[in-house]
Amino acid sequence: LSEIQRTEVATALYGAEVGRVQIANLSDTHPDADAVDAYEIATKVSAMRLADGRRIKGHKVGLTSKAMREMSQADEPDFGTLFDHWFVPEGSTIAADSLFRPLVEIEIAFVMNDHLGGPAVNAADVIRATDFVLPAIEIVDSRFVDHPMLVDSIADVASCGLIVLGGNPRRLDDIDVRRIGGTLVKNGEIEE
Repeated sequence: LSEIQRTEVATALYGAEVGRVQIANLSDTHPDADAVDAYEIATKVSAMRLADGRRIKGHKVGLTSKAMREMSQADEPDFGTLFDHWFVPEGSTIAADSLFRPLVEIEIAFVMNDHLGGPAVNAADVIRATDFVLPAIEIVDSRFVDHPMLVDSIADVASCGLIVLGGNPRRLDDIDVRRIGGTLVKNGEIEE
């Protein structure tokens, strides 16, 4: 996409968030858009949030499960920036009409005490840089009308809606994250 097209999409996407109105998917309006375009759009939307006084509180990796990648016709995870107004306290009531199409996923949040960067980051680097981990609930949402494909999700900060961090922090040397299990229960029924 041209820089003008990227800016137009970013402006529309941020307007959708602020105005609470969904917009047509990037994958529909610009079928030739690729992941590079989508990340550039996401960067522009992030700059708009920052200009409006929001603060970056973290980052997320989305589409990490095979099921989510298949649903989005993606063959890779996507990445997004998390902002301060998306974090809600544990036990909060969230109005359903404050989101467009919420989905809920159980997650593990890594709270970092050091910066990670570069292409050669490995598991040891992550362990050294992690202060502690927390249970979390991600409320996935999309500012796009239809279910997002990969470029839509990337442009829309990896389809992030809200984040609920649980209590009970654990240090990585106290647990084996490969063995952590979780259950998502809705009205007494196990969902996941």
